Amino acid sequence: MNARQKIHLILTAALILMVSVSAASAQIALRFTPLDTTIAPGDTTRVSVMLDDAVYFRTIELTVTYDSTLIRTVRDSSGQGALFTDSGFFIWESFEEDVPGHWHGFAAIMGARDSVCGPGELFAWEVEGLIEGTTAITSIETILYEPNANIIPGVTLDPTTLRVRIPASAVGDLPAYQTSLDLYPNPFNPRTRIGFDLPAAGHILLVVFDARGRRVATLHEGATAAGPVHFDWDGRNDSGLVQPGGVYLFRLDSRQDGVTHTATTKGILLK
Repeated sequence: MNARQKIHLILTAALILMVSVSAASAQIALRFTPLDTTIAPGDTTRVSVMLDDAVYFRTIELTVTYDSTLIRTVRDSSGQGALFTDSGFFIWESFEEDVPGHWHGFAAIMGARDSVCGPGELFAWEVEGLIEGTTAITSIETILYEPNANIIPGVTLDPTTLRVRIPASAVGDLPAYQTSLDLYPNPFNPRTRIGFDLPAAGHILLVVFDARGRRVATLHEGATAAGPVHFDWDGRNDSGLVQPGGVYLFRLDSRQDGVTHTATTKGILLK
């Protein structure tokens, strides 16, 4: 082999190496869908994490953060996306929300030589709107693993925004108590009184939620006459168990003439 052939061989090998390194380090941009969506209090929506590239992988691990006073995870409807559920493989999955405002999950194919390939849905996360407001849904950890269990470098997931808002078409029908759900005392220990003015007779539901969006106690459900109304909460759940100190959400749903109106307020239980 002459010198020119050696140089050509070295340059060819270097080019192959550069292409390999470039391919391995190429950024993979996952995305939330839908982006910047709006739901009403009490409604749910499905937020998916999508992969648009033809990438082979075996496992995904994801942690996102959000405002748990505005939305909550619907646990029974959240989990692995269609790429996993339609694969036919046995999937080991775990989805949890041990810390309010942090949802963590992973899905792994239980087969040493098995994998799936994009594009498609990786995660399906269903959330329910609690009270009006806007929260960013932001990834604090997003990891894809190759079929050989190595981490795929350069994976990103841009944030999205979810707004909880009463539809504009219903704004004109909102009763006066929409902004006058009162709590006294607040903070409290262990008892507080929830008061409001019901402008017309109707069916109401008054519920207490904890900071993670879990229903704690139902204070009243049924037909209620118009006028000033109040109910007490003694800091216990529906089973009679004393609840820990923290922030609690009080939500009133009132149905009158076929229209449901919602009012909410926050209270602090001191311990």
